[in-house]
Order: sequence, then C-alpha cells, then structure tokens
Amino acid sequence: MGEINQFRIGIVGVGLISLQSHIPAALSFPDIKVVAFIDPAVERARQDLSMFGIEAKIVPDVKDVCAELDGVIIATPNHTHCPIATYCLQQGIHVLIEKPIAVNVEEGKRIVEVANANGLVAAVGYCTRFRENVILTKSVIENEYFGKVTGFAYQFGTPGGWASYSGYHLNAGSAGGGVLMVSGSHFIDRMLHFFGYPQGFSYWDDSQGGPEANAKFEANFSSLTHALKGAARFSKTVRLPGGLVIQTTKGKLILQETDDDPLMFFPKDQPQVKLQVFSNENDDSGSMDLNVFQRQLRDYVDACRNGTKPKVSAEEGVQSLELMQALYQKKMPMDMVGQPMLDKVF
Repeated sequence: MGEINQFRIGIVGVGLISLQSHIPAALSFPDIKVVAFIDPAVERARQDLSMFGIEAKIVPDVKDVCAELDGVIIATPNHTHCPIATYCLQQGIHVLIEKPIAVNVEEGKRIVEVANANGLVAAVGYCTRFRENVILTKSVIENEYFGKVTGFAYQFGTPGGWASYSGYHLNAGSAGGGVLMVSGSHFIDRMLHFFGYPQGFSYWDDSQGGPEANAKFEANFSSLTHALKGAARFSKTVRLPGGLVIQTTKGKLILQETDDDPLMFFPKDQPQVKLQVFSNENDDSGSMDLNVFQRQLRDYVDACRNGTKPKVSAEEGVQSLELMQALYQKKMPMDMVGQPMLDKVF
C-alpha cells in the first residue's frame, strides 16, 4: 500500500474553538498532518495541547513555520484574521478562517483579492452550513417541495453567549460587533444561502457605545417569482430556544438549531399531522458519519488539492459582512427583547 500524501496544516490560535473542534477534526484524518500550532501564549498552548499527545511545533508566530505548511486554520480574534490570512496567502498557504472572515468589508475584500491573485483557497468557517438538515433545507426550498416560501422567523439566545480565552468578543473593535457578529453571523450566512440578499431591512439593538447584547432585524426578499419577509433575533442575556420557522404556501417547516435534529413539516391542510423530512440521496462518501467540523475540514482540504471552490468561500464571507455592516449602519434603539416576532412575520 502506497504512502499517504499528507496535507500539512498549521492551527493559528490555540483557544477553545481549536481545542474543542478544529484539532480533533484534523487528527481524525490520516491524510492530514498537524505540523504546527501558532499562538503567542506558547506555554499555555503547550499545557492545553498536552492532552492530545501529538508531536508538533508550538511557535508564537506563523512566520516561524510558513515554509512547512500547505494550509492553516485561523482561529484567532476577529481583528487579527486579515493580517494573518493575507500574510499566509502571500506565502502560498491556503487558509480556512474562522467566522467572520474579518471585522469589516474592506478587510474581507482584501483577503479575497490576495487569495485570487495567488490562486489559493480562502474558506470561511461557517460550520453550520455542513449540517445535514441545513443541506436538506436548502434543497427543499429550491425545489419547492412544500410550496413557495412566504416568510421565516429565527431566534437564538444563550445567557453569556460564546466565551473565549482572550475575551475579544467583549470588545466591539476586536470582534467587529456584538451578538449579531459573534453568534448571529452563523444564521446570517445560512439566511443568505437560503434566500439571497434582502432588498430592504430594519435593525434594532441595545448597544450604547459597546458591543450589543441583544439584536433583531426584519427583512424583505424578492425573486423572479415571488416575495417573502423574515425576521430574526439574537441574545446573550436571555435564553431563546434556537430554531428557524419557515412558512410556505403549503404549511410550516421547522429547523432546530442543532446539528442532528430532523427537518419537520406541518401541513396547512392537515394540522394534526407532523412529518419528519429526510433526504433520499445516497451518500457513499461516508461524510454524513462525520461531525460538521470534520466535514468542513474535509471540504477545505479537498478544495486545496483539487483547485475547486470550498463550500463556504471567502466571497460568501464578505457578503455576510456586507449585510451585517449594513444592518449596523441602520441601527435603531431596541425596546423589548422578549416581544414576539412570529406575529409580525406571518
């Protein structure tokens, strides 16, 4: 049996998301070799990485190891994404950047420009796009299996929100924003993937010079055939059970904010019926046996090797930033976090 041609990867930022998700994903593939960890807090990183029992360099700067890398996962505070990504791309290294791609549109476009100029892959870590139920929802919407979409409503809230080692998410300059940017950006990415860019929107949050803890928006969308409206709210002070409700001409689809829950459909003409929706397509690759971080990494490495577009490209990452930046620019003060949304949408 021939020797496996390993893709040499470096992980920039040994924080919680790397320790919990990116490192286990990388170690699960025999054709991917983690050759370096890059973090200025070298001693802390060494202690945290001891649980994995792997031999790899631990260095404070990617410049120390760039000659040994084919690709990097950049999992550092948002404001550092652009300088690290553009440096790596200029050295001929493919990049997978944790979401959001950058803190503003200008920096995001710079990453796209440098990646394209060097013929390299720049992917963005919107891992929820790799959920089987999200892939199925996209197909259901496009093929109008349950009629045309007329509206949607989404919510997600966890007291405290995502916690990081560095605390960058508590600073609007480091994170690029508050709850909308830190946790809401996952839904923004999926919304654009499902429905396209909105034609009009209104936005409210509770920021008063700092990062917002609560935010909501309402948006209008139109296609060649019909129009729809939607709304979303996000919180890191109130628990809001996460999920997306999609109203169609034939009923209601519900997609929970989980990796594994099935897509549900409630027919309008049979309110007593609840249907679980599954894909009938065969997947011989075994990818559905992997978690979303493994699927994301597999997609990235395959794109690097084959010269193809990743599932979530840098261009899509910039489009998400464009919408979030446009929402922030239209900010109005928020009144009540707990007010119902579904009545406004449907």
